[in-house]
Amino acid sequence: MKSKYYEPSGADVYLKYVCPNGDCLDIQWLTLKESKTKNYKIVCDCCGKVYKPKRVKTFSVQYYEDIQTEKTKPTIKAQETKPDLRFLEEAKKTLISFGFDKDEASDMISNEYEKSKSTNPATLVKNSLDFFGVKNG
Repeated sequence: MKSKYYEPSGADVYLKYVCPNGDCLDIQWLTLKESKTKNYKIVCDCCGKVYKPKRVKTFSVQYYEDIQTEKTKPTIKAQETKPDLRFLEEAKKTLISFGFDKDEASDMISNEYEKSKSTNPATLVKNSLDFFGVKNG
């Protein structure tokens, strides 16, 4: 019987920042969401110094490859027709109109499309914003 491996359904990621003031060295912890926020500022609890952490673009988990998977022969795929991806551009333009920069919007929509494979621009935008805790209504 072949065993089945399961992937995690979510993660809590915290990033550790040390106050840049040489005398203080106080530690601050930011969530992944906070560390992705543009112009996010930290106020040191110890010395009161305000500093901006470098923004994080992505955080991912890489898995070890299963030994049996590496030994299997590659299958030949039939040549696929290129899908119409105009809906991705429409979704990116929407995020840009919300204040995201072009690269950020592109990454967010591309990541969401890879996860959901949705061709609906509104769904892609909604799910991308849900990641940041933005709720409808």
